[in-house]
Amino acid sequence: MHNNKLLGTIPQGRRGAFYSNANIIGCVIRGNTALEEGVGVDMLSGNANIVNCTLADNFAPGFGGSLCCQYGSDMDISNTILWANEANQGAQIALLADASTSVSYGNIERGQMAVHDPCHGLAWDGANVDADPSFAPFDPNGDPNVWDFYLQNAYGRWAPNSQSWVRDVRCPFPRLSCHPPLHHPSLYMVFLSKSFQT
Repeated sequence: MHNNKLLGTIPQGRRGAFYSNANIIGCVIRGNTALEEGVGVDMLSGNANIVNCTLADNFAPGFGGSLCCQYGSDMDISNTILWANEANQGAQIALLADASTSVSYGNIERGQMAVHDPCHGLAWDGANVDADPSFAPFDPNGDPNVWDFYLQNAYGRWAPNSQSWVRDVRCPFPRLSCHPPLHHPSLYMVFLSKSFQT
C-alpha cells in the first residue's frame, strides 16, 4: 500500500488492517480502534516493511496500539512516526510468539518503553528518537477531524484543511526549516537523522 490513509476505521475482526506480507509506504494510519491488538498492522505470518509512515492516535485494548507482530513474523520499520497510540501492553509496538522487529530512524513516543517484547525480538537502532513531532495542528484532546499530520515549518507549509500556505510560529527543528516544505509527514525523519549527525 502506497500513500494511503486509514482514518477512523474500526476493524470488523479482532485485529488491524494487515495480516501478512505487506509493504506499507508513505501512509497515515490514525484514529483507529481494534477489538484486540495491532490496530494498523497485526502481522500474523510473513513479513512487513513499514517506511515513511505515520501511525498516530490508534487504540487497541490488548497488545500493540499501532503495530503487533507475532508467530515468527518479521517487521522492518524505518523513517516512521509512532505517536499517541494506546494499548494495554505495548502502546506503540507488541512482539509476541517469537516475532522479530527492527526499528530504525523512527520517532517513537516513549521509545523502547512503549514496546512490549517478552521474547526479545526487537532490534532498536540508535538513530531512533522520542521527540514531539509537532504535527500541525495536533491536539490529542482536541477535534481529530482537524489533524493533518504534517509537520510545522518556520518557512511555510501547505495546510490541506484551509487549502492555503501557512507559517508556523513554533518550529521545533529549526535546522529543518532550510529545506523545502515537507509534503509527507514522515519524510522529515531523513532530514532529522542527518541534522543530528552533523
